[in-house]
Amino acid sequence: MAKETDYDQNSRLSISLEKHFDKVIADLDEKIDQRFDMMQLAVTKAEVAANERADKANEWRAQYNIQEKVLLRKDEYMIKEQLIENKILVADNKINALSKIVYIGLGIWLLLQVVLVFVISSIYNG
Repeated sequence: MAKETDYDQNSRLSISLEKHFDKVIADLDEKIDQRFDMMQLAVTKAEVAANERADKANEWRAQYNIQEKVLLRKDEYMIKEQLIENKILVADNKINALSKIVYIGLGIWLLLQVVLVFVISSIYNG
């Protein structure tokens, strides 16, 4: 058997190191690809979550806009309630004034009846 020379050993070692480094680089490339894929997946999930959040915010805004158009605000309610109360007070005052006139008219009518009865009775008795 022939003895292996230093050149042959170095050559074999060089080829072995080259294969080793090629394998290490291939492993690193694979890991980088996996990480890139995972990052892409994370970005996609984040985009989906952001879109869902935006959709929910848009739904909330739409509902708020509908409520703002349909529902009565407290200040508007208070103004309308005050107007109604004022109208009720005006109507109540008119009713009170008319009641006074009716009572005065009834009093005059009763007084006239008493006077007429007295006049008629004095004409017939007299």
